[in-house]
Amino acid sequence: AAFFTACYDARKKLSKYRDMEAWLPSSVGINDLVLLEVTVTRWPCNQEGKMVYDKNCKLQRVTLGLEAVSLLFVGPELKPTTVEDTEDNSDYEF
Repeated sequence: AAFFTACYDARKKLSKYRDMEAWLPSSVGINDLVLLEVTVTRWPCNQEGKMVYDKNCKLQRVTLGLEAVSLLFVGPELKPTTVEDTEDNSDYEF
């Protein structure tokens, strides 16, 4: 398997990939914000998940193909809080 290399630094400006600097995906931090470009492919399938050529089929399978990752913002190197870490859950209500 080959290493994934379509990673770009978009902190200054999100633009065409050829205009952005390369970025090492191993340097992503726990609070960093990244943009993922994916290709979504879906196809009809039977109960076993095998592709069928029936336009009336109700079941679908989906795959996501990772195309590129762009670093938008480097966050602080702090452990993110979770709902369990807080006594007041009012920030998490919608």
